[in-house]
Amino acid sequence: MKNILAAKDSNCPVCEKYNNSVLYYKEENLAAEKFSYRILRCNSCSHLFSFPSPAFKESDSIYEESRAVFLNDLERTNKKIKRLKSFWRRFVLREYLGYKKAPSRRILKYLCALFLSRFTSLNLLPFHKEGRILDVGCNNGLYLHLLKNLGWQVWGVEIDRNACRLARELNINIFCGNLEEAGFSESFFDVVRLNQVLEHIPDPKKTIKEARRILKKDGKLYISVPNARSFAFFLFKDAWLSTGHVQGFSPRSMKCFCGDLGLKIKSMRFSSSKNLLIMGVNYFFKARGKGISLKNGFVLRIIAAPFSFILNMLHLSDTLTVEAEK
Repeated sequence: MKNILAAKDSNCPVCEKYNNSVLYYKEENLAAEKFSYRILRCNSCSHLFSFPSPAFKESDSIYEESRAVFLNDLERTNKKIKRLKSFWRRFVLREYLGYKKAPSRRILKYLCALFLSRFTSLNLLPFHKEGRILDVGCNNGLYLHLLKNLGWQVWGVEIDRNACRLARELNINIFCGNLEEAGFSESFFDVVRLNQVLEHIPDPKKTIKEARRILKKDGKLYISVPNARSFAFFLFKDAWLSTGHVQGFSPRSMKCFCGDLGLKIKSMRFSSSKNLLIMGVNYFFKARGKGISLKNGFVLRIIAAPFSFILNMLHLSDTLTVEAEK
């Protein structure tokens, strides 16, 4: 069994201070061996992290996915691409998100597009400058496939080899490995996106420093991570940060993180998953020996919707997304 070091021997990955408290002791199976570690909270910036962090190999298949599942997801993505060609969605893309032309300076058009955008889950980034985007941790490349069909010039980075093979079938420019090894040119990208990536990385500052290097001046950096100041953390407790997730960012620690790296935060958004909320409630009851299990049905999703809205407003939702500039 691997031994864990004292909490004081580990500096915070965000603020780099030695001022931690032990929240939980954990033990899990990793590569047929017991792995013991602690979940620590930095008393200076409120960041959560596991110590020591497990070392994953790039050959490890993190996202096992059958070809049938991939083809089914591809079909749904292609249907979404077709739906985006409808008049009102093209209007939102053009006037609100800046696709095909600069966003309209006519305030009425912009307000109409903003209003209409609330009735469709486009889940798309605003078009920026020349449209060169790098998606770090792009998985099978389906999101890049969607953006490519909307006029973006797309690149991806992914450590899972199976996912890379699937992305290449979509003619996505993809590097199999980590960002630091990819060797992209300095100031090359208009946008760099890291969606649910940083929580897996033992040294997140190293990754973001590289992302900042390859961003153009005034380039956009989008970072989405699980929110360590969330209702889900209250429900899951020690199970919230598992072996696969070694970092836990809160709004406070994210501000500290970006500030130390010379990034200016333009916006910080919060979003909740109704499925994760229901799963968290079920886990809460199970951990306390209660024979209660909520089914993810239509009625329950309707009930969960206003609760998710409240969590978003209180910044207690599952996901924290930051838009930052170089």
